[in-house]
Amino acid sequence: MKELIIIITTLIAISSVSQTKSTYISNDNIVEKSKEYITENEYLKAAKELEKINPNDSSYTTFLTSISYYYLLAKDYEKAIEICDKGLESSISRYYFFLNKSAALSQIKKRKRIY
Repeated sequence: MKELIIIITTLIAISSVSQTKSTYISNDNIVEKSKEYITENEYLKAAKELEKINPNDSSYTTFLTSISYYYLLAKDYEKAIEICDKGLESSISRYYFFLNKSAALSQIKKRKRIY
């Protein structure tokens, strides 16, 4: 009887801890959807769409450059800087992150001068 209780308890524990099935979203689908937003000049939506790309993906840092650029075009400079900082921490190729970050900082500086 004890063995049966141990087996049932073990099975319940395993089933409750088992991994849930996650849905896979293809990068191609994400990129296509973001391209649609870009053609409609919806840069904020394009950036948010690209942010759905998994950070563990090998091309993630490449997409971070595009995300920061689209936030710049959407005039969300604070978010562009945040994305650039994330890219600067995780990327070997930093040129475009520095470029986008400096553009965002210069826009914030101009905006502060106006007020």
